Amino acid sequence: MIEHEESNFTKKAMKKIIQEIISKQSTDVDVVSGATYTSEGLKEVVNKAIAAAGITLEK
Repeated sequence: MIEHEESNFTKKAMKKIIQEIISKQSTDVDVVSGATYTSEGLKEVVNKAIAAAGITLEK
């Protein structure tokens, strides 16, 4: 088992992206500078969860 803990910067970036997604009700949000891969990965996971739930977001 590999143990991994996110850095404080990554945690803050994830929190910001999640807040933006909720606020805009969309995953079409800007990435956090310096955390591009984390931001894109989080948006991808949210999109997959939305699709799996059968939800369609308005554009």
